Amino acid sequence: MRGRPFGTIASPVQRLGFPAAGAVGAALGSILYAAASPGVGYAPCNGAPVEVQATDFPLLVRPGFLPVAGTPATGTGQSGAASRGVSIAYGAGVYVAVGAGGFIYTTTDLINGPWTKRTSPTTADLGDVCFGNGVFTAVGTGGVTVWSATGTGGWTLGSGLTATVTDPNTGQPVAIGWNKLAFGNNVFVAIASVGASYAWSADGKAWTTVQANLRFSGAPETHDVCFGAGYFVMTRTASNSNNVYAVTSADGAAWTQRASLGSTLTQPVVPIAFGNGTFIVGQSNNAPSYIYWHTNPLAANWNFYNVGSYGVISAVFCFNTQFLFLAGNANKLLSTYDLSADPSAGLSAQDWDATARAAGQVVNGQLLFHPKTSAAAGLVVGSANARMFAPPVLPALKAKDGTTSLTAYMRIAA
Repeated sequence: MRGRPFGTIASPVQRLGFPAAGAVGAALGSILYAAASPGVGYAPCNGAPVEVQATDFPLLVRPGFLPVAGTPATGTGQSGAASRGVSIAYGAGVYVAVGAGGFIYTTTDLINGPWTKRTSPTTADLGDVCFGNGVFTAVGTGGVTVWSATGTGGWTLGSGLTATVTDPNTGQPVAIGWNKLAFGNNVFVAIASVGASYAWSADGKAWTTVQANLRFSGAPETHDVCFGAGYFVMTRTASNSNNVYAVTSADGAAWTQRASLGSTLTQPVVPIAFGNGTFIVGQSNNAPSYIYWHTNPLAANWNFYNVGSYGVISAVFCFNTQFLFLAGNANKLLSTYDLSADPSAGLSAQDWDATARAAGQVVNGQLLFHPKTSAAAGLVVGSANARMFAPPVLPALKAKDGTTSLTAYMRIAA
């Protein structure tokens, strides 16, 4: 038989379908197997997100195209909800993005696009979109809700979300900004994170508002909501108190206050997420930042850990086997693989430009980050001079000696 047997590694570098590799002068995207880190410009192939220069990013990932507020910008659809500017949901093979001015875009390829603009029945800002029971549903300012069976077909106005509440200080009506959705147990739940407003729907079309309030002195405040382990879990500040609680519901209609998650004086939102069988909450009270977590949402007490003076934790994520916390005030992205009695054992912090990247979300297994946006800002990945990129997860190999372990590294910078 001529040539090398199938599967033979011809050199210390295994290309695995990526551009030509090598330790010196290797092309971006090249894969190098080595016993130790090759140094600056390489990242381990473990799926963890890393920053790359904006000029290098297109050579690693070919971005799609999704404009925001009519202004085009290149990006892979990185997004969020609430003040995130854009939210993305995935279902039935389609990605749906919604945002300011009622815009709706869809694609079947998150990375490569193209994104197609859809006819929207509203010009209200849409804060979040969700897929469940074969329906995409989105909610927004002034009680607006829209839905579509396919995402790519017609979008229709829904009903039932309270549009306005009366400001107790001025006596004037104020529009409620519905901006966060969750789906589980065949039910949708919507909240407005400024004030204490929440609602539920069985079909994503007709809604029942459970409570509608503005945030004012002494009033409760709803922060965030997610679904996991058979329950919706909301983070909410109690009436006449700075104490934050986990509040649970199985059906979106009846809610029960559970564990105390500490107190907050300065944090505008207390984010919560579910993944790897665990609920995680980012909590801040002036200087200390805390991580709260538990596998049982009904528990009377949650585990917590003081991670240090990182300021307000603006977003939390569960991505693969990793837990991530965005500490905006300190411009750090905290991460750990192990929420144990002492998370600091595996806690790491990397620099993060929080003025450019405020939050994000996990969509169909993709970790999406996005910037703080203005009315004319385009949807981009990362900031003006950096992008987030996750190298692929590749297995370790053995060297010729049969004992030395070789780790895969990707070249991410020239």
